[in-house]
Parts: sequence; C-alpha cells; structure tokens
Amino acid sequence: MFEIINTYVIDRIFKKNDTQTIHKTREVDQGGGTVNEDGISLYSSQTRVELSNEDFNDPKRKIKGLKTQEDELKEEKNKNEILNKLKTLESNLSKEKEIKEQLKQNHTKAKQEFDLKLKRLENEVKKYKRRYEELESQKRNMEQESVKEKKQVEQNYTKAKKEFESKLKSLENEVKSHKQRALQIRNKEQEFVKEKRIMEQEFVKEKQIMEQEFVKKKLIMEQDFVKEKEDYERNIDNLELNLTKQKKSFEQVLQQAQERFSKNLNTIQKKLNDKGNGLGELEKENAKLKKEASKYQSAL
Repeated sequence: MFEIINTYVIDRIFKKNDTQTIHKTREVDQGGGTVNEDGISLYSSQTRVELSNEDFNDPKRKIKGLKTQEDELKEEKNKNEILNKLKTLESNLSKEKEIKEQLKQNHTKAKQEFDLKLKRLENEVKKYKRRYEELESQKRNMEQESVKEKKQVEQNYTKAKKEFESKLKSLENEVKSHKQRALQIRNKEQEFVKEKRIMEQEFVKEKQIMEQEFVKKKLIMEQDFVKEKEDYERNIDNLELNLTKQKKSFEQVLQQAQERFSKNLNTIQKKLNDKGNGLGELEKENAKLKKEASKYQSAL
C-alpha cells in the first residue's frame, strides 16, 4: 500500500503545469545545470553566471528565466510539503497496523483462555455424568439384589410352608391312625394343636419381621439414592450455570475490545480525512479491517 501511495504522490510532484517548458528543457555539460532551449538557467545560479552577459541581460529571457525559477521553487516547496504529509501518513498507517496486530493478539489470547476453561468445565461435566451413570448402575444392581432377596425370602417362605404342611399332614395322619385311641391321645392332640398354633404365630411373626426389614432396607436405599442423585444433579446445574456466565462475560469483553478497535479505526480515518490528499486506498484498507473484525465476531 505504501508503494501505491508513493507512486501517486511522486506522479503529482512531477506533473508540470507548463508542458511546453518540459518539452523544451535539455541537459548541458557546461556547469551541470538545466536550461531551456533559449539558454536561460532553470535550476543553478552557477549556470546562469556562465551564460554570456548578452543572453542574461536580455529582458525577455531574464523574465522568462525568473518565472521558470519561481515556478520551480513553488513546485519544490509543494514537493516538500507532500513528502512531509506522506511521512506523517506512513507513520499513522504504521501505528494503525501495530494497533491491529495488538488487538489480534489479545483476541487470540482471550479465545485460547476461554477454550481452556470451556474444555476444563466440559471435562468436569463429563466426570459428573460418569458418576451419575455409575449411581444409576448401582441403583440397578441394588434393585436386582432386592429382587433376589425378595425371591430368596419367597423361596424360604415356600420351603417353610411346604415343610409345615408336610409336618402338619404327618401329624394329621398320625391323629387319624390313632383316632381309635382318642382318649389316650387327647392330651397329645391338644399339645399338637397348641404347638401348631405357636408355630403358625411364630411363622407369621417371622414373616412380618422379614418383610418389615426388607421394606425398611429398601426405603433407606431409595432415600440415599435420591439424595445423592439430587446432589449430583444440582452440581451439574451449577456447572452449566457457571459455564453460561463465563461465556457471557467473555462475549462482553470481546464486544468491548471490538468497540475499542472500531473507535481507533474511526479516529485514524478522521485524522487521515482531515489531512486531505483524497487517498482512496486508505479507505479501502479501513473497510477491509472492519470486515475482518466482523468476521472475528461472527466466528465467536
């Protein structure tokens, strides 16, 4: 871009208003100065001294030479002013480039920090999810164990019932076989009835105790599981909330950086416009910088 500006300024410096003077100038070896075709000095007083007195004292040639000198002095002054403006412009563009590079580095650093925090939070969420899955697995295992225990209790109950029925049947058969001896075994029969009632009571009592213990144990396990599940769900919600807050904070910081970047660009543009020169390439460069900044924001 600097090469384009330099070419543009140099073209303006060496653009002559008097085209006839350009085409009429020529180089001479005596004195090292530039003269027109009439022999009047345009640049060097030394060349003018070396000319003949007759040529130098010619009023027309003298006026023409003085006018040419005056035009060249004005042109040299304009050239110096334009070169000074060019140096100032190059300095401003260099500062603008440094600001852009610094903003780009800050943006890259902030994005890397955000990505690192985001990755760490995602790993923590994954960790809690794995723990939650482990608890679910433990719950299923406990439920399976509860089913097994219940099944075992039912099997024991069935076995005890069968044994009881078998024993009862045996006793009944014995009663039947000794019915003719009723008077002799009445006391024994009464003892049997009493024993049967006691066994039934003990069996019912034992069954109730086992069922109560099973229900109590199951209730405690379910309560513990629900409590631990709620704790992990609450931790996951807190992590997600923190992640949202940090993301929002990063977006605000990025927006503020973007606003400062745009403000700096506008300030530089205003300074350049105040200096004039009508350099369209600078406006294109500013538009390009704004477009790149918009791309960074869209990417995030």
